[in-house]
Amino acid sequence: MGFLPFAFLSYAGTGILVAAIIAGFVMGFRADLAIKHYMKTLYVVRYPILTITAMLSLASVTSASGADGTLGLAFASTGALYPFFGTMLGWLGWRRPDRTRQPTPCSADFRWSPRIRPESHPS
Repeated sequence: MGFLPFAFLSYAGTGILVAAIIAGFVMGFRADLAIKHYMKTLYVVRYPILTITAMLSLASVTSASGADGTLGLAFASTGALYPFFGTMLGWLGWRRPDRTRQPTPCSADFRWSPRIRPESHPS
């Protein structure tokens, strides 16, 4: 494409980072101390960041491969055991998005899979 998309400017974390930088300077932090503390914080959260990155990668792959629809069919066909499996699915961090927004990488959209007929989908 040849250009850098600036979508990251609209992320919530970007606003938090900018606010933290501004607050640091307002409170009198020197730039070198602020960078030192920022690097120390990144070192402390290195494993959680790696875990979150891996989960988002896995969510993107399962969404692109159609595994979300397959899971939807599998859970819909459990019948009377659906409350048990549905609760387990919720514990894993998956959730069905509401009708007013697009699904995110970590929320599978089971409703609109081409393999699921609307009349067979549990509401």
